[in-house]
Amino acid sequence: MPKSIPARWLEYKPYGTVINGTKILPFKVPLKEAVSNNLEPEKRFTVSVLVQAFPRIKYIIDLTNTDRYYDEKEFTNSGIKYEKIMVRGREVPSVDVMNKFFKTMDDFTSACGEGESTLHHIGSVYPHDQSCLYYYSNILRCKYLPFENAYLRSSNTKISKSSF
Repeated sequence: MPKSIPARWLEYKPYGTVINGTKILPFKVPLKEAVSNNLEPEKRFTVSVLVQAFPRIKYIIDLTNTDRYYDEKEFTNSGIKYEKIMVRGREVPSVDVMNKFFKTMDDFTSACGEGESTLHHIGSVYPHDQSCLYYYSNILRCKYLPFENAYLRSSNTKISKSSF
């Protein structure tokens, strides 16, 4: 279990807003309670904080390349479906990774159903390596969103690399 927070973690807001026209809520990696308890209360961000703030989250897509900051059971024990897609930072994701992301998005979106479209959110854990986030924002824009950079605006983040 990590004893410290990820590099630059404190620089980012815990979560953004639901992306306009979608059910996607971007949020940074939540921390285990034991790690979060070392922070000032207003800087803590855990799975329980997220679930309290957004009780309509029913699906999580985790795009981080680690599982050391929290246990997925914190989501699944709350009745939230969870999918881990290991995305390496600082590089363009492979076709296999992108296809898994698309399939997961399609599966979660169709599981919500038409009548439930406003009742459920899909949470997307973004890594603090923002170059990966930028790449996914462009993929989301092309496949799911009608306008540019919606994921970035909704996650309140900045780009750390411009190679994408």
